[in-house]
Amino acid sequence: MEKPNLVTPEMHISKVIGILREKGVYEVFTQIGDKIGMITARDILKVSNRTKRNVSSTVRYVPKISLNESVENAAR
Repeated sequence: MEKPNLVTPEMHISKVIGILREKGVYEVFTQIGDKIGMITARDILKVSNRTKRNVSSTVRYVPKISLNESVENAAR
């Protein structure tokens, strides 16, 4: 298992594109408050102004599950 690629919420989307290319990954993660957010390459394709938009304005939040959750429930 690899460590997740973390970015700051203030980082510009253009910088995230560079990280995705450099590391050869499809997504990056960020923490905003107590929430974990994710941005994928597909999300970035929807952004119109990549040099001025930042991570916090584009992020999608990842749902939380408990450590005791079954794989079946987590998949749902």
